[in-house]
Amino acid sequence: MTWRSHLVRPAVLLALCLTVASCSSEAPPSTPAPVSAVEATFGGAIDLENLPEYANQSVPRYIRKNNSGGSQVTDPGATLGRVLFYDKLLSVDNTVSCASCHRQDLAFGDDNQASVGVAGVTPRHSMRLVNVQFAEEVRFFWDERASDLEDQTTQPIQDHLEMGFSGTQGDPDLADLLAKLEAVDYYQELFTFVYGDTEVTEARLQDALSQFLGSILSYDSKYDEGRLQTPDDRDPFANFTDQENLGKALFVIPPSLDSRNVRLEGGLGCTGCHRPPEFDIDPNMQNNGVIRTIAGLGTDLFVTRAPTLRNVVKGDGSGNGTANGSANGAICINDRRLDARRTMLCLVDRIVRRSNHEETTFEILHSTAGGRVGRIYGPCRMRRGMRRRCVCPSRRLLLRQPGVGSCVRDQQRGGPHANRHDGRKR
Repeated sequence: MTWRSHLVRPAVLLALCLTVASCSSEAPPSTPAPVSAVEATFGGAIDLENLPEYANQSVPRYIRKNNSGGSQVTDPGATLGRVLFYDKLLSVDNTVSCASCHRQDLAFGDDNQASVGVAGVTPRHSMRLVNVQFAEEVRFFWDERASDLEDQTTQPIQDHLEMGFSGTQGDPDLADLLAKLEAVDYYQELFTFVYGDTEVTEARLQDALSQFLGSILSYDSKYDEGRLQTPDDRDPFANFTDQENLGKALFVIPPSLDSRNVRLEGGLGCTGCHRPPEFDIDPNMQNNGVIRTIAGLGTDLFVTRAPTLRNVVKGDGSGNGTANGSANGAICINDRRLDARRTMLCLVDRIVRRSNHEETTFEILHSTAGGRVGRIYGPCRMRRGMRRRCVCPSRRLLLRQPGVGSCVRDQQRGGPHANRHDGRKR
C-alpha cells in the first residue's frame, strides 16, 4: 500500500460523513395543512374566521316591538342556521329545504299558492320571512299553533307532506334526522364551532334556525326614509308623493261610519290589524272572513295570524309570493292571480266600493318594499359535477332587485347594509 492510498481512503470516508451530515440536517418535507370539511364543501362562501355580521344590526329607533323573548342572534349561530336553512339533507329524500318554500328572491316567500313538499302540497300558503322578531304576536303559523319562533322552525321538518321526518305513515322520525346530520362532516365542524361539540339536537336545530330567521331584516324602504323624518304616521312624509301620502292616510286613519256601518268619511283603518311602523298583525285579530281552503273545498276558520306587510311587494310593485284565492294570504277570494296589486284593489273595493281609492291605497304597501334583500342570506352554488362543494357566484345576482349583491364576499366588500324578510310558514 502506497502513501497515496493511505491519504485517499480517509478523504473518501470524510466526504461520505459530510454528505450524510448535510442530508440529516435538512428539514423533513412538509405536509399540506388539512382542509376543513366546511372549506371543502363551501369554499370561500363561509369563512369561520371572518363571519358576516348577523348580530348587532342597526334597527330604526321607531321599531319597538320584539317577540324574541330575549333570545340573542350571534354570528356563529346564524351562520349555522343559514347552512341548515338551505340544506336539502333536512328532508327525507334530500329534495326539499326550508328555502324551497321560502325563496330569498320573494322576500323568503313562495309564488305557488301551495308549496311542494316531499309527499304532496301544503294545505296553506308559505308566509314571507321578514322581520319575524319585530312584532307583538309571539305565536307562529297561520293558525298560531307554534308557541314561539323556535317551536316553529322544526315543525315543517316533522310534517309528513313537507319534509317528511314525521314518524308517521312509515316516515322516519326526527331522531333519524339528528343522527343523519351528526354523520355529516361539515355539521360536525359547525356544531362544534357553535356549541362546543358535535351533538345535534332538536333544541340546537331550533336555536340555529331561529337565529338565522331573526337576523333577516328589512328597514331600507321609502317608508322608512320618510318615517325617520316624521314621528307620526298620520302626518305627510316629505319624501312621499301626494298620492302616496293619501294612500298612507287612508291606511292609518280609521273610518267614520253611520248606524249601518257604512263609511261616511275618514280613512280605511287598515292599522286596526296591520300596525305600522312594524306593520305586524294585531295579536287579537280573529279570522278575517276569508274561510275558503287553499284547494277551494271546505272551510278554514283557523287563520288568525299574518306576516308583516313589509315587502309584500317588490320595488317595482310586483308581488313577493302573494297568493290570492287562498284562505291564508288571499284577500280577494274571487281573483286567483298571484298579484299583490289586485289583492289590494280587491280589498279596497270590498271596503269602500270607490275606484278612486284603489290605486292610492296600494301606494302604502309599495312604499314598504325594501331595496336590498340581505346579501348574506342566499345559498352557495355548487359547481357542476361536484356534489357538495359550493362556490360563490360572483357575477350573478341572487336577486333581481336594485342594490342586491350576490354572496358573502360581496357583502363584506359592499358595507354593512343588508335587508332581510319576514313572515311565517303555512
